[in-house]
Amino acid sequence: MMKRNIFFILLFIPILIFADFSSINYGAKSMAMGNASAAMANGCSAVFINPAGMGKSNKISITLSHQNVFGVSGLYNESAAFSMPLPLSRIGIGYNEVVLLKEYYEQTFNLSASSIVRIKNILLYFGISGKIYHSWVNYSDASSPTKFDMDFGLLSQIAKSFSVGFTAKNLIQPEVSFIEYYDKIKAEYTLGMLYNWSNILNLTADYQFDKNRFNIGTELWFFDVFAPRIGLDGEYFTAGFGIKTKKWEIDTAVLSHDELGSNYQISMTINFK
Repeated sequence: MMKRNIFFILLFIPILIFADFSSINYGAKSMAMGNASAAMANGCSAVFINPAGMGKSNKISITLSHQNVFGVSGLYNESAAFSMPLPLSRIGIGYNEVVLLKEYYEQTFNLSASSIVRIKNILLYFGISGKIYHSWVNYSDASSPTKFDMDFGLLSQIAKSFSVGFTAKNLIQPEVSFIEYYDKIKAEYTLGMLYNWSNILNLTADYQFDKNRFNIGTELWFFDVFAPRIGLDGEYFTAGFGIKTKKWEIDTAVLSHDELGSNYQISMTINFK
């Protein structure tokens, strides 16, 4: 049984390893909208999505998120993030982990900063994240690599209802090895757009250059309290909803995969003045 578990883990490591997993836990709001969030990122979840988005928030906030990955028993993805404003910048901290029973885990630690510059009448937000990867496999001959990487992001509201965002992730592209097998963490480049109508309707679209893939999503707010959401993450359908007050927000999401099953995710954000 142990050998079979190890085989399963090593078989799926290339899928899960170091944020190459397409449904990594960046928060239920993002997943429900097809993970089309490069131009919509804000608050502490921006630590994972687009660090420039932290510059749009003037609140201290904490987000906790849980994801059951493809319905596999014992396979979970957890994340936590914190962000706070400073006089000239915003800073954030993020933690993300994938755990499979007691056989495998991977962790990512993020430290992010964001600031703002004004170009004529346009505000340009920019941010950077340093992150440390670590993974472990319960197998005597396997190594436990720890690597450093960096992300960069830009975000700007170029018109009253229209924003654009850009992210460049995994810029260092470190190599990872477990058992006589080396894999490079590939760089990811994404251009995103957001159309906002009267702070009620949000339409988002991302293009991932490295994967040649489009992600789209939408949400519709009722009384600024409840929002249903739908999207497409490549070819995969996503849906969910959010409920919020001035102090907290709860988001849920599901991503449907024909072959592997569905991902279910729930997030909670608490805001402080």
